Amino acid sequence: MAGELGIAYTTGQTVKAIVWGQNRGTRWNGSAMVAPSAITVAAWATGAIDMTEQETQDGGSPDTGQYINEGAFPATGITGSHQVDYFVGTPTVGQRRFGWQDYNNSQADWADGGRLDLLLDAILVDTGTTLPATLAGITGALTGDGAFTGTLTINDGSTGLEGAVVHASLGGVLKASGTTNSSGQITNWVFGVSTYTLAVRLAGYQPETDTVAVSADAWSKTISLTAITISAPSAASLCTVSFQVNLAATPVSGAVCKAKLLGTNQASDGVILSNAESSDTTDSEGNAELELVRKDSIVKGNGIYKIWIEIDGKPVASVETTVPNQATVYFEDML
Repeated sequence: MAGELGIAYTTGQTVKAIVWGQNRGTRWNGSAMVAPSAITVAAWATGAIDMTEQETQDGGSPDTGQYINEGAFPATGITGSHQVDYFVGTPTVGQRRFGWQDYNNSQADWADGGRLDLLLDAILVDTGTTLPATLAGITGALTGDGAFTGTLTINDGSTGLEGAVVHASLGGVLKASGTTNSSGQITNWVFGVSTYTLAVRLAGYQPETDTVAVSADAWSKTISLTAITISAPSAASLCTVSFQVNLAATPVSGAVCKAKLLGTNQASDGVILSNAESSDTTDSEGNAELELVRKDSIVKGNGIYKIWIEIDGKPVASVETTVPNQATVYFEDML
């Protein structure tokens, strides 16, 4: 590399650069390219290159300076494809960069010799915008560096809950999904620097949505779920079926939960059972209940019900099965 770096930024700042090798597999430590793992968190700023403000472009708010460095490391120290990150102040692990350059084998591959400050100057002239506004508009594209490992715990307030499904999203885009283990945890989840939305769902518990801010290794987050209370059946021959209707971990109000005994001439305790539909509508928490005849109470017929859920008149889940010989059951467990 020729040993020259350049970038434009708000005037009067302390600007430093970190140089990475191809695919960020190595990093400049001040004397050589080494594996990033060889640089400790405390020494992360080692090898950061000081940039000197040499020119100021007036007219912005604030004004922009052009930060240049010529020859802070040997021309033979960095070769081939590499990248440069720019930071304000002393770089730390997880700090957001404000600028970035990609050199594909040589600066000559870039217009204007690879000088990002010249490229940005052209943007300013062509669009009439100020650099700070331009940078603010592309901040999201320049973040997310780093890979930080952490642990998510789902419990009922004290005991870990196994089998909870968790979706992690960023800006409405799904980034990861996982299921908690026997300890109620998802371990070794790796995220970049940002704040993620976590949607949690587990049969028998109210769905929960929370956030986790990731900025360093060994991050942790605990989310507690609230159990759904199922009403006891009105007779020993009945079972209360509990419905919990959600879309993308969001409770659905107004969904219709239905059941119908299939076949005719089915009886319980000498009474012929009706095969008319029974139904209940979900409340604001997406919950509903139906009382159905247990299999062991059917003395004539097979006791098979069709049980289904409709949202806006369209079926979204359905099963044909007998009702278990117990006081309560979750519809999900019957599917």
